[in-house]
Amino acid sequence: MPDTLSTKISDVTPQTDLSGRHDVPEQIFIAPESPKTAPKPRETTAPVTNLDALYTYLGKNLEKAGYDDSLMNPDSSHMEEQLRFIKNELALLISRVKNYYSGHLREVEYHIETRRRSGMVETVDELLAHKANTEEKMQLVLQIENEARDGKGLTENLILSYKKGFRNGFAAITAATILNKR
Repeated sequence: MPDTLSTKISDVTPQTDLSGRHDVPEQIFIAPESPKTAPKPRETTAPVTNLDALYTYLGKNLEKAGYDDSLMNPDSSHMEEQLRFIKNELALLISRVKNYYSGHLREVEYHIETRRRSGMVETVDELLAHKANTEEKMQLVLQIENEARDGKGLTENLILSYKKGFRNGFAAITAATILNKR
């Protein structure tokens, strides 16, 4: 950035051209920005709440979390409390995903109706195909919700992995305190 005290007078005085127009140098009113101070693009902090987010959550292996929890608090009531937390977190995510797809379907339906009134046949056909794909995804979400309610299917893996880790933690405590003292 140029030092403002060392700027020449001729650099900041308006210059008059033949048309009588005054050209004022840019540096009088605009301070040059260095690349270091350029603003960074804003990052979105809203979580993505589509089927991929649900599958990501369902794909978690909670065995290590269960193991660590059992070492910190080796009590079955603590394990049951953590399992309720996992189930509630899953229910919240399912609710968000359902809300996302139902809102998206309403938006697609609006576009179908407005484009149909405008006579945009090809666009309406594309939107109908997109709507069918979205409805299939919504059906998958509803299926996962039913499985979560019944404790079966993909959602069962979360619970099983947490319980396995918790029980392994119990076994580690037993091995360290009792079995190694022979």
